[in-house]
Amino acid sequence: MIKNKINKWILFLYFLTVGNYAHARVINVNSCPVPFDFTVADFCVLSTIGMWIAIPLIIMVVYVGFALFTGLIRSIFSR
Repeated sequence: MIKNKINKWILFLYFLTVGNYAHARVINVNSCPVPFDFTVADFCVLSTIGMWIAIPLIIMVVYVGFALFTGLIRSIFSR
C-alpha cells in the first residue's frame, strides 16, 4: 500500500519534471555546431562523437587535477 503510493508519487514527479521535455526536433546540417558536419538520422555526427570524447576527458582532467591538489595540500599540512 505504501509502496504503491511512493511509486505513484515518483511517477507523478517524473512526468512533471522530465516528461515535459521529451520532444523531437529536426536538425538541418546548417544548424550543426561543427563546420563540415553531416547528419545521420537527424543528429550531427561529428559534434556528437566529439562530445562523447570531450566530456569524459574534461571530467577525467578535473578529477586528476583535484586529486593532485588535495594530495599536495595533504603533504604540506602533514609535515
